[in-house]
Amino acid sequence: MPRFGAARPAARQNEQKSKEESVAALVKLVQSIPSEAAGGASQGAGKERPVKRTKKAAGGRDPICIARERIQFPSWESADTESNTTTRQNAGEILSISMTRAGPRGQDYQLALSPRRKGGGGFSVAQTFKRSALSARQLSTISVAEAQAFDPGDDGCLWVSVEVTIEQDGASVNFSLAIEVNWNGSISVWGTTQSLTQQTLRQNHLRAWYPAVDTRFFGSQEAPATPQDFYEAASIPDKEEFADASSLEVPGLEARLYPFQCRAVQWLLRREGVDWCYDSDSGSGRFEPFALPDQVLPVSFKQLQDANGEKIYMSPALGVAVRDISLFRGIRDLRGGIIAEEMGLGKTLEVIALMLLHRRPEGPIMVYDPWLGRENLATSATLIVTPSTLLEQWLSELSRHAPTARVLYYPGLKKAARNKHDVEMSAEYMGDHDVVITTYEVLRSEIWIATDQPERSMRNSRQYERPVSPLVQLSWWRVCIDEAQMVENWTNNAAKLARRIPRINAWAITGTPVKDDVQKGMCEPPRR
Repeated sequence: MPRFGAARPAARQNEQKSKEESVAALVKLVQSIPSEAAGGASQGAGKERPVKRTKKAAGGRDPICIARERIQFPSWESADTESNTTTRQNAGEILSISMTRAGPRGQDYQLALSPRRKGGGGFSVAQTFKRSALSARQLSTISVAEAQAFDPGDDGCLWVSVEVTIEQDGASVNFSLAIEVNWNGSISVWGTTQSLTQQTLRQNHLRAWYPAVDTRFFGSQEAPATPQDFYEAASIPDKEEFADASSLEVPGLEARLYPFQCRAVQWLLRREGVDWCYDSDSGSGRFEPFALPDQVLPVSFKQLQDANGEKIYMSPALGVAVRDISLFRGIRDLRGGIIAEEMGLGKTLEVIALMLLHRRPEGPIMVYDPWLGRENLATSATLIVTPSTLLEQWLSELSRHAPTARVLYYPGLKKAARNKHDVEMSAEYMGDHDVVITTYEVLRSEIWIATDQPERSMRNSRQYERPVSPLVQLSWWRVCIDEAQMVENWTNNAAKLARRIPRINAWAITGTPVKDDVQKGMCEPPRR
């Protein structure tokens, strides 16, 4: 009668032989990788191929090494009995690294190495590690290596550089991986940096290596940024820092501001680059230029150290890491911001006070707008975009609190042309007012005459000149978007036109700045 148990030792022997052959194939694959000029020594690997240059990040910016880990494998038996030591850099382009759960309850990890490209052999060498044998930093580093084991050359991309070292003494093989996690420098926060894979990699890796960084702003599905996070990050004018604001007086304002409103107006003025100061000698106020000190970092940036102990700057909200923070100084110095006070605290009155206080200084008549690529007529007017339901409220508040201000309602080019009793709504006429109010409905309807006309080869020239919206013919001193959550969806026409309106100071006014997730607002590049 056959003994079925006798097949088990034979199966184990075949399995062991297969693994030894796979280890030998792995050694040969690593030895076939071109060696670096500054890499480790290699003996017995045969004739070396030409040195392969290490890639640089797009735009010539060197990547930032933010982590470095070494994974040591237990000794393996090989079918090849040569004795040599081989070290290869940039092995990730040839060698694929994958990690899966192992063990009866999935408490362990299995790390597998195999050829990345076809023609490298159909082998795979796997090693099981106890959960306690790998640290959180090693696990996060392996996860990056699994997803991106070489530099794709994209700005802001997270990837690893893999160095393989093999020490072979007869049939015994010692194998180790030295993994460096690199973050490509970037001068843009858009493109590959917003992919879900990159968001997940950055979040998991920074959680292990940089616990001081708030990774929720990377779009985590487990713990996304919430409206409460936004409120906690909001700027609240300090009473001591804004003590002089209590003496603030607004010429032409038919209302008395509360102390907290005075501090809010002072904060608005600083966001527009000026500071209101009380002059005790004259008994009146004056404006002085205001700029943040150089040591103040742009919003959301933190100063950290890379794996080599060198200074770097990282923004979890923008998803970038850079060595030169001056690339993002423009973010810190943007003119305007978000007025996000609760309903009933007087946001409208604060905006009216700001308009009366800070007017456009004397300057050139025409101002070049880089977004539109043309010069526009400069105006000191403030453009207010509001829902139709709040139009009468704005007109009433302006008439009540700023009766001397020249206010104009812009109903849109078509409606203005239908009413023959109205004056022509030209850019010159609109720019001669202090305040121009329009609605989101007008923005939606005028997107077609606010965008550049596509160039088409036409048999006959156009008989009538295509009208252009005056909203994009003026360089507005200030643009205020009321109920700004109305343009949170950047694909609608109102949001598209709002981004095209030339302005110096931009303000979003809303009591509900975030509905669900701040990452939704980072799908499309901002206008500036």
